[in-house]
Amino acid sequence: MSYFDEGVYGNFGWGNPGGPSPIGASGLIRFDRAGAIEWEFDPPANVEPIDDCYALAGIVRTRWRGLAGGGEVWKELDAFFGDLERRT
Repeated sequence: MSYFDEGVYGNFGWGNPGGPSPIGASGLIRFDRAGAIEWEFDPPANVEPIDDCYALAGIVRTRWRGLAGGGEVWKELDAFFGDLERRT
């Protein structure tokens, strides 16, 4: 199961100083039939947070035109990856 804003960024006090991390902070969790966590994604070093994946998907979904994407999407993608590289 993957999570969106509520599970990744938290609500109900998750993520507050001294509080528990949001249940979906890792971005991907497998639960058993009883709802207990069986497995949770443990990102290796230098893997960016799931919100960068959301941002990348948003760029492609909103800017892609035609079969090859069009010039605008490639400029946006270059900027996105340039920013990502500067942060890592």
